[in-house]
Amino acid sequence: LEGINVQILKVEHELLSSFNMEKNRLDSLNLLLKNLNNDKLNLEKYLDQFEETIQENEFKVYAEEKLKNSFNTMFNIFNQSNYEIKKAEKILKNIPRQLENLETTSLNILTKGKYCKLKKQLDYHNLKLREYEITYNHKIGNENELNFFKKEIERLNESNKVILSQIEKIKSDYSTPEMKNKKIRIEKSIESK
Repeated sequence: LEGINVQILKVEHELLSSFNMEKNRLDSLNLLLKNLNNDKLNLEKYLDQFEETIQENEFKVYAEEKLKNSFNTMFNIFNQSNYEIKKAEKILKNIPRQLENLETTSLNILTKGKYCKLKKQLDYHNLKLREYEITYNHKIGNENELNFFKKEIERLNESNKVILSQIEKIKSDYSTPEMKNKKIRIEKSIESK
């Protein structure tokens, strides 16, 4: 467990570093967006001043075209920056969820789906167990129904013990150094994706 905890802390540190890098990237994109807004305002002011000073029509048309092209270029950069910011925000939102599910995903890949199947079965049993316990503890129903709930509670508790032992066996089977390396490679692959 200490080895797994060390690996989890390592993965958490790497994901936190990745999160910080994406946050810094988002900050730099926000700064770029602010500068582009300032440039846009400056460009509009410059265009107004320039129109007032131009005397000849030919030069005025040429200058307007140049400014329009420059403005369009800046506007395209502005739109691209907005797209990059939204993309970075989406990535940042997914990092905490990926961090929580990283070990589960890697164990599920290694067990070819068996780990998640056991976890889902355990969750379903716990849900049913709570439902039966509430009914049984509040004496809802006749004696036959209460006996049924009591037997189901006992059966689900036994079934949960078996499932928990299978889950623990999977975790212990994949705690060997060789399996830890496979698990780490899968986790790194997931992180890079």
